[in-house]
Amino acid sequence: IDLVDVKRFENKPEHFFEKIFTKAEIDYCTSYSSPAQHFAGHFAVKEAVMKALGHGLEEISFIDIEIFHEKTSAPKVRLLGNAQKYREELGIKNLEISISHDAGLATAICIAN
Repeated sequence: IDLVDVKRFENKPEHFFEKIFTKAEIDYCTSYSSPAQHFAGHFAVKEAVMKALGHGLEEISFIDIEIFHEKTSAPKVRLLGNAQKYREELGIKNLEISISHDAGLATAICIAN
């Protein structure tokens, strides 16, 4: 689980987002009138996934974790690079995620099984 203050993602330069989010994530978040809350939610998921995998920023890049949305489904996660390597090493078959935002905060949970 992770909790993030949405204000951390307001009024940031573009290169800030490019270090943390994939192009598809940036396009998704900026398609909303309040992109900061969506960036915060995606960031919270990335942190929750790292916790579920038992590895942090020293071993997994934010870009190795991509959050995507299909039209009629809950958000999903795609792992690349070291994130995928650790998933395979741990024998994790499924990663279920959920994101919520309210009162200036974004929270996310990742369940790995």
